[in-house]
Amino acid sequence: MNIKLLNAVNQIHNEDVFCNCIGRQESQYTRSLIEASRDPLFTINPEGKITDINKASITITDVTREKLIGTDFFDYFTEPDKARDIYKQVFAKGFVADFPLTIRDGKLTEVLFNGSVYKDESGKVIGVVVVARDITDHNRIEKKLIEATAYIRNQMKSKIPIIALTADVTTADLQKCTTVGMNDYISKPVDERLLYGKIVDLLKKPVSTPADRSPGVDLTFLKKQTKNNFGLMMEMIEIYLEQTPPLVSIMKQSLKNKDWDSLRSAVHKMIPSFSIVGIDKDFENMARKIQEYSRNLQHLDELPELVTQIDNVCTHACKELEKEYKLIKIK
Repeated sequence: MNIKLLNAVNQIHNEDVFCNCIGRQESQYTRSLIEASRDPLFTINPEGKITDINKASITITDVTREKLIGTDFFDYFTEPDKARDIYKQVFAKGFVADFPLTIRDGKLTEVLFNGSVYKDESGKVIGVVVVARDITDHNRIEKKLIEATAYIRNQMKSKIPIIALTADVTTADLQKCTTVGMNDYISKPVDERLLYGKIVDLLKKPVSTPADRSPGVDLTFLKKQTKNNFGLMMEMIEIYLEQTPPLVSIMKQSLKNKDWDSLRSAVHKMIPSFSIVGIDKDFENMARKIQEYSRNLQHLDELPELVTQIDNVCTHACKELEKEYKLIKIK
């Protein structure tokens, strides 16, 4: 055989062996990433069929890999239609996070659905990667903490400061914490400086529960920012009185019209002014819930009450600021 031809054949053979080796390494690497997740992990094609899983998925469903591959992903949840809707949202938005579902296994495991699309080398979406995080233990501990807090507030009638320590700080977590009477929260891993700061803040001011808090204003921050410059304070109050009522009207009308984009936009513009005029942090959290719920189209039944709360606090703030403005003007 021609020496050059022989060398070319050998080169092609070596390159082929090299590529196969690289392919095996990449495959092993991908598999190690999938198995590294302690939570059930599924890859699903656009038709909703399971294309790959990890060992945790086999454990939680009690179904073998061979039987899981190729089946409908949605059939493993107690609410298949809800799972299918969330799956569609992943394709529409590119990802979803922390959607509660229940896996249909022997004990019905509560999970948080987190998903993201994945693409081929050309950038085409070819499926979805889903991690179903088991929150059974989290929910059990949370329930005990809520019961303990309720006992402290309602039975012992104590106003001792309570800071929630949670691994999952979602809007729902915050709502549960504040509703039951906790004063603040901190997420894991614990930032010691942040925790210290929260403790100091709670000890420096009178302790109150959400039910005790007044919807009034506190101009301490405004005075500090303006260095007690009455002229600047009057300008800031004028801006608030000029901008807030129209935004409140838009917020209320948007809710009535179910115009979620306008609702979210109006509330977004209102939030920065809360700290300036000293509106309690709880109302800012309510406003952020309105933003999140209207963005994700979740808990829409809770929006009327939240909008009413923001309407009331802003209306009350305007009345108080009008009085403050007149007092400052005569100084």
